[in-house]
Amino acid sequence: MNPATLAVVTPIVIAALGLIYLALFGQKSVVEWRRSRREADIAQPAVESAHGSDRPAENLPTPDFTNFIGRVDEQTRIHEVLRPYPHSQHPVVAIDGIGGSGKSALALAVARRYVAEYDSMPSEDRFGAVIWTSAKVELLTAEGPRPRPSRHRSLDDILDTIGIVLGREDVTRAGNEHKLEAARSALKKQRTLLIIDNLETIEDETIYSFLRELPAPTKAIVTTRHKIDAAVALTLDSLSDEDASVLLSQQFSEQAERLTPGEWKRILELSGRLPLAIVWSAAQIRLGVPAVEVLGTWERGRDQLAEFSFAGIWNTLQGHPAAATTMRAIAALPFPATSEILANCASTHLDETQAVLRQLSRLALVQRKQHGWTVHPLVRQYTLERTDEDARQLLERGADYVIAKLEGTIGDERLKAITVAEYEIIDADRPNIVFLVEWCYGQGELQRTKRIVAGLGYYLHARGLWSDAVRTWELGALAAEQCNDLVLQARFLTYLGYMALFMENVERAQFYHSQAVRLVDATAANYQHASLLRLQGYLARENGDRVAALDLFGRGLQEMRVCENAHGICRLLNDMAETLIQAGQLTETEAVAQEALVRADRSGELIERVRAIRLLSVHARSSGEVEKARAYATESRDDALASGWWEDAGLATIELAKCAAAHGSLREALSHAVDADAYFERIGSTRGRVEVADLITQFKRKGRSRFSHLRFPSPRLGPDIKEFRSLG
Repeated sequence: MNPATLAVVTPIVIAALGLIYLALFGQKSVVEWRRSRREADIAQPAVESAHGSDRPAENLPTPDFTNFIGRVDEQTRIHEVLRPYPHSQHPVVAIDGIGGSGKSALALAVARRYVAEYDSMPSEDRFGAVIWTSAKVELLTAEGPRPRPSRHRSLDDILDTIGIVLGREDVTRAGNEHKLEAARSALKKQRTLLIIDNLETIEDETIYSFLRELPAPTKAIVTTRHKIDAAVALTLDSLSDEDASVLLSQQFSEQAERLTPGEWKRILELSGRLPLAIVWSAAQIRLGVPAVEVLGTWERGRDQLAEFSFAGIWNTLQGHPAAATTMRAIAALPFPATSEILANCASTHLDETQAVLRQLSRLALVQRKQHGWTVHPLVRQYTLERTDEDARQLLERGADYVIAKLEGTIGDERLKAITVAEYEIIDADRPNIVFLVEWCYGQGELQRTKRIVAGLGYYLHARGLWSDAVRTWELGALAAEQCNDLVLQARFLTYLGYMALFMENVERAQFYHSQAVRLVDATAANYQHASLLRLQGYLARENGDRVAALDLFGRGLQEMRVCENAHGICRLLNDMAETLIQAGQLTETEAVAQEALVRADRSGELIERVRAIRLLSVHARSSGEVEKARAYATESRDDALASGWWEDAGLATIELAKCAAAHGSLREALSHAVDADAYFERIGSTRGRVEVADLITQFKRKGRSRFSHLRFPSPRLGPDIKEFRSLG
């Protein structure tokens, strides 16, 4: 071929070959094309195996449970997250919690479901491969912790497992610089579920970047004792009472006779309903260890489970004094504690304590409950066993903080007006305050006991915590007696007398009154003697002697005026107004109640203002001014509810029910009566609930008599009347 012809033909041939190459290989180089074909050949058997069989490719371990128990809500949430896009946009769900909370078991139960139910699942929810990796170092057996034979220590270990399960030799044989990309490429070929168990023990930080950039459509479950930054995180705590009982029963399905009912209950209590604790205790007992011995090690905080779950973290905390002391303070206080009381117990600044609490929360050592922080019972016992020497100091500092807090906010209720905001400051710490009263008295800290009880004062009664009030004032009276503080002893006995009356124990109230009278100076006007005259007036009224009651209230009022005690004056004026109403002396009632209202407004006595307005409502209704009565009762109820005074809210709501009945609105009257019953039920007021029940009976009787003459002549009228009767 001559040069001229060659010059013409050559471009044509090259162009034709180029078109053929593009058609066969696309825009890849020959080397790239050969590499991709090799990867596809390697991957193809695994993909076909995953989707062509009844089960996906998987390497799940054999579970140590027959039937997984509990965690229904958590399983549902995990399955929601693991659904494909667009149902879920989150690639990773993190299960965190303290050691032994069942994180690994939950992850395994979820993973096994995708294998066992592969055929019955919607095709879009299936996983073509389910891959299990674990960095767990030890396993806890009945004989104690045992080293785990193999573990995934790094991202490379996890990538190798991915390659093995997917049958991708290109991943397992790739050098370190190419392994990650090879694994990512393999994961893109099918929907894969990757589980990484015990993430916190992997020291390779690149694992977190891998999880953040997990290739779609892969999803991952990670379990960790430390909280991590994940879009979806589930924290495991104790099992429910029911699930814990079922789990314990499962462990002794053929040997239930080995546990007495007392031992059964104690295991559930001391284990804190932690799954691993229940399983481990059962395994020990099955091996012949007496249940009493297992329980004894728990009570001393020296069991192998605690060491297995918490020793490593506890040892780490010892290098951080603020964290260790805060943990001791949380463990020493039996109820969720606010950061303020913890800071004072630990003798640290509030900002530092709050930062420590956030860190402890990330370590899953503490949990936020309501308005405070607490720990799992097993963590508490483990910590207390190591803090005997300074637990007393922690609680003494806590008691001193409580004393300062009460004296700074409430002070002496006889001398200042109390607002609901001041009570709310106490609410979050109240359970631990009541505990500190018990602790101080038990430790012989009598001065601290007296000062805490004196600061609580009317608070426990106003909040409807009557049992706590009785126990607290009893301890206060005992502490005052041992300190020879007769005035404070009489004060606490008087409080107990009032409380006994509210709880309908007149005989007990008379006993407390007689004990207090012996301690009080009656020769000169003083608050305590006037308060005892008031209690005596209540007792007289309880016995039906309203004349004697009015006389006693009057004498007490006179002494309060001499003392210039606004709190006592308002109280006794309202007591007199209430007694005058009961005696039917309406002419005098309004003036007395109005004076109580004016004085309460002037001195800021909110609770006595609520009482005065309610009594004015009763007076107005009795005088036929129903609308005026309704307005008074509504204001009294709303103010009582805003202040959290449930008893006063119930009494005002009863008055609203009577106003509605007086207007002929029996449906509204019944509705108010039901609300009042709820308020009384909240504080356990039997007397209030009996009054409501009597009132409802009256409304029913009145409703039946009103409509008894109707014979339902038309279809329209009959159902309306039947509906009313059904309300009754």
